[in-house]
Amino acid sequence: MKTIQQVCLFILFTFSVYSAQSQSIEVSGDIASNTTWYQDTIFIVGDVHVLPNVVLTIKPGTYIESQGYHQLHVSGSILAIGSIGDSIIFTMNNTTGFWQDTTSTAGGWGGIVLSNSTSSSDSSVFRYCRIQYGKKCDGYNDDVLGGAIFARNYASLTVKNSTFFSNQVIRPEDGVHPSNGGAIYCDSVIQVLIDSNWFQQNRSFDSGGAIAIKEQCGVTISNNTFYRNRAIRYKFTSIGLVVHGVGGAIYTSDALGLSPKIYNNYCFNNQTTNGTIYMSNRNGLIFNNVICNNYGSGILDGHQLSTAHIFNNTIVNNQSWGGGIEIFSKAIIYNNICWGNQYSHGQQRSQIYIYDAFADCQLFNNCVEYGMSGEQGIYDEPQFVDASLGFGLVYDGMMADWSLSILSPCINSGTADTAGLFIPDIDIQGQTRIFGNRIEMGAIENQYIFVGFEENETAEAVLTIFPNPGTDQLFIECDCEEGDFEMYSSTGQLVALQHVTGDIKHVVTGSLPSGMYSYRLLDGDHQTIGSGKWIRK
Repeated sequence: MKTIQQVCLFILFTFSVYSAQSQSIEVSGDIASNTTWYQDTIFIVGDVHVLPNVVLTIKPGTYIESQGYHQLHVSGSILAIGSIGDSIIFTMNNTTGFWQDTTSTAGGWGGIVLSNSTSSSDSSVFRYCRIQYGKKCDGYNDDVLGGAIFARNYASLTVKNSTFFSNQVIRPEDGVHPSNGGAIYCDSVIQVLIDSNWFQQNRSFDSGGAIAIKEQCGVTISNNTFYRNRAIRYKFTSIGLVVHGVGGAIYTSDALGLSPKIYNNYCFNNQTTNGTIYMSNRNGLIFNNVICNNYGSGILDGHQLSTAHIFNNTIVNNQSWGGGIEIFSKAIIYNNICWGNQYSHGQQRSQIYIYDAFADCQLFNNCVEYGMSGEQGIYDEPQFVDASLGFGLVYDGMMADWSLSILSPCINSGTADTAGLFIPDIDIQGQTRIFGNRIEMGAIENQYIFVGFEENETAEAVLTIFPNPGTDQLFIECDCEEGDFEMYSSTGQLVALQHVTGDIKHVVTGSLPSGMYSYRLLDGDHQTIGSGKWIRK
């Protein structure tokens, strides 16, 4: 039996452990020396300022909650590095009115501001963080940029493996300052990496529903998912309702300066009037993106002198004013799939919509439903594994499978010569980018490429395979007396070899998995009598 003293010691020890694991502190004012937030909960009770050359480190599992409309202002560095199972959370204690009140900062906090430090040592990193309910409204210090993170005149910003949920920058109808970057805004930041994040339900009333990048930023935006973000504003005028907004997911603009790399991003069900991805830069690269079921065109290149490369994007079922890709530039556009994108009221418009003044842009090897596809283009349905059932926001693009089916005409239909075209090693799914004879159209490389055979042009025999598609057996009808039948898998492996005779030859295929196969029939001199493709259902 335990003594009273033992019980008391046990209770005291338990309380001490609980208290150590549940520590909380209140913070405000200047942070003038290197500081670590390791406590369970940080209550922000006033504006916090990390002074120049000072590092604020935040440990995994820390919960940071603003108790009012306060900002975390960083002129030094912030290292908020969580882990997969123990993220860092930035949030607001009371979110009442966050979405409903569009004339004030009600329900939100002031977010994180990185500014006035271009020292190479002042670099900030956010990894495995969740930043939510940042809100900025025209009228509060005229600051309507970057609901969650604002960066200006800063050295380096890295944002990875993080979630940005319900942040916004808003401008009332009579507001004078444009709002940019519902979640993140950057200008004059030497190096910006935004990679492998999730952006959902962020909003700007003007530009960049999730991200806005302006002048003098060396930026890479890659491997992110953008879902249900908005860059849209409704304004009532004497002529009626006017709808405005650019860059439902991403907005970048730097007329004379640096250009972005935007690749391997998924964009579903975002809203704007001009471009889910909007770019106005001289030489940007936009590739390997899947952009489906958004309100607004998939990509808009708005720089008149742009020679951007726009390639290997899958842009399907968007409800737009100007097709899947809108061009005001001299862009180079290749290997894209633009299909099922329809005008707001259901009318058909060119899938790659080029404004007349910019007709000298280059197009080749695109798959389009109607309009121009360029040289070596195709107009056949791309045939996805499981596309959404219709265009626009009514259908959830995220629930679809945008991989190419084995029957897709887009397989091996990309440009044959990829020299100088910035083709990466992998596709959006991390698979080998050129698998098989040549690159595919679209963002996803089919990994079930069939092997082809050169035909014997002097062969006179007629060869037919049936049923095709088939299941556990196939029949070969040929006017030759006999031959050797070979069948190969998508990777070139020999999976069937049989000597056949007679008018109709029989081959058992019951052990083969579903997929696309290549076959050929050889005569006694090992010359190809005939060849083709067969599908195992």
